Amino acid sequence: MATIITLEVPAQPGKGDELVAAFNKILPDTRAYKGCQSVTVLQRADDKDKIVLVETWDSEEDHNAYSVWRRDSGTLGDIMGLAAGRPVNTVYNDVS
Repeated sequence: MATIITLEVPAQPGKGDELVAAFNKILPDTRAYKGCQSVTVLQRADDKDKIVLVETWDSEEDHNAYSVWRRDSGTLGDIMGLAAGRPVNTVYNDVS
């Protein structure tokens, strides 16, 4: 059973496209990380400053290990510099 993570990251006004570009720059490493099945970046059609990542992981433990690695690697500076607030992370279990 996979774990689905959504990460809602509001961009600063007018910075949505830059935030998407910053995510796309670091996501190859995310996709290569142990347990990551996929990551999709979504941008709202009617508000380009609303960004959501949908991540599929083998387990929540794999995602947690990745989160620690990402935080400790120092690569989130560009992302957080473009964000309008704290990201909201939600964990779902695929029960289908």
